[in-house]
Amino acid sequence: MSVYAILVCGGSGTRMDADRNKTLLPVGGIPACVRAGRTLMLAVDGLLAVVRAGEKLLFKDTFARFDLPAVEIVAGGDTRQQSVRRGLDALPEDCTEVLIHDGARALVDEATVRRVLDSVRACGTGIAAI
Repeated sequence: MSVYAILVCGGSGTRMDADRNKTLLPVGGIPACVRAGRTLMLAVDGLLAVVRAGEKLLFKDTFARFDLPAVEIVAGGDTRQQSVRRGLDALPEDCTEVLIHDGARALVDEATVRRVLDSVRACGTGIAAI
């Protein structure tokens, strides 16, 4: 039995006029996806990042450079729904609980992640919202 998080990192950044995937933009000098991934890893057994197919190596290098080398990288689909499905399909068989998080939401804190996980365990589902 294990708990995994799927970090959805397919954002283009076009609405922000960014020159790259918005999940790679720095927040306090650290890419948004790395900040989110670090927090998720405090509460889960494994982390899976779903990225655009052409960016798999870029994300692998980014996670390794910021000491998150164990992140599994999966190519996403054309839509967020397809990408989440691909992430779910890539989870190991022993995964019993999964959290799905937007890689651009860098400032999630551990307490929020744990509250959602507690809700999943108590109710079968949970969501963090402000």
